[in-house]
Amino acid sequence: MFGRDTEAISALLTRMHDQAREQCRYNQPLMAKTMAQWMADDRRFDSIADKERFANEVMDCRQHGRQLDLTQRMGSGANAPVGYVHRRV
Repeated sequence: MFGRDTEAISALLTRMHDQAREQCRYNQPLMAKTMAQWMADDRRFDSIADKERFANEVMDCRQHGRQLDLTQRMGSGANAPVGYVHRRV
């Protein structure tokens, strides 16, 4: 339930997305803000600086049938995006 492995995080993000969609009545900007707030309250997401951007990436991957790769971190250079990389399936 409180695991840090990729399966647990993936399941958690799926539940977050479903709950935010229901709670925000499909208002996507509000869904991203809600998910970002939930991530801010969860220590497992401390390494993600821009949580709202990551929430948008999660929603985009789910809507377009892509799989979020939770094992490969994006670069930490000055121009590198923050969060996790997604890969096409």
